[in-house]
Amino acid sequence: MFGIECQRSEKNVNFYFDDPEAARYVWKLAVLQIFEILAVLMRSATLIVP
Repeated sequence: MFGIECQRSEKNVNFYFDDPEAARYVWKLAVLQIFEILAVLMRSATLIVP
């Protein structure tokens, strides 16, 4: 099991998996998406700031 916590607690989500390999795969995808979002935000911030 793993969870994703949001600033608003009603948006929190928990994931339950019987297969540990599937849980690791989904966790890695979630982490990669977060890093991609951060990279896009950082690139756009450098374009805005002179």
